[in-house]
Formats: sequence, C-alpha cells, structure tokens
Amino acid sequence: MCMKTIFRTAFYLRSNYVNKDGKVPVMLRIYLNNERLSLGSTGIAILRSQWDSKKERVKGRSTEVLSLNLELDNIQNGLLNIFRRMEFNESLSLERIKMEFLGKKEDIGTIMELLR
Repeated sequence: MCMKTIFRTAFYLRSNYVNKDGKVPVMLRIYLNNERLSLGSTGIAILRSQWDSKKERVKGRSTEVLSLNLELDNIQNGLLNIFRRMEFNESLSLERIKMEFLGKKEDIGTIMELLR
C-alpha cells in the first residue's frame, strides 16, 4: 500500500528578535511527513500585533496588508508547486525542496555551468 506524502508550510513570527522599527520578521518552515526544516525569514517584518497566528497571515484589509499576504501566498504556492513537481521523485526531501526554492540546483543545469 502506498503511503500518502504530506507537505505543508508554516509562517510564524520570530520570537527572539525585534528590529529598530519595532517589527518582527515573518519566518517560514516547511514540513514533509514527520520532518521539518526552517527556511528562515520571508523578508517580511511586521508589528507583532498585526499577526494572526491561526491564519498565519497579517491582520487587516489595507493595501499594504493585502500586498504582504499576497507575498506570503506566492511563497506558499511556489513551495507547493515545487513539491508537486518532485512528489513522485524517489529522492524527495525537504533539503531538495529548499534548494529548488532558493534557486540552488544540485545538478549541472546548463552547458555554461559545465564549462566554468
């Protein structure tokens, strides 16, 4: 019987850091079955009071908030697309998903890279 692979993302606020503007970074972690891997900061920083930890999104309806949430959606969708592309690959791992997401290829991608 084939075991179903479970992949998910989690956004959370970094608990031990506040920048000079009083904002905290939104961090990203990915899960594959029972494993997890932190991908670090999303590049987004918000006030702690703006964060909805249940929805894992920024609270509010302003243009800025909608833009930040769209950015989080794009990150999540990008990771999900990478997972779906790799899902049936025997070497599927969190590290491979991370490398693909960060744009780091393990294999030689082009002839130019081979010639370097």
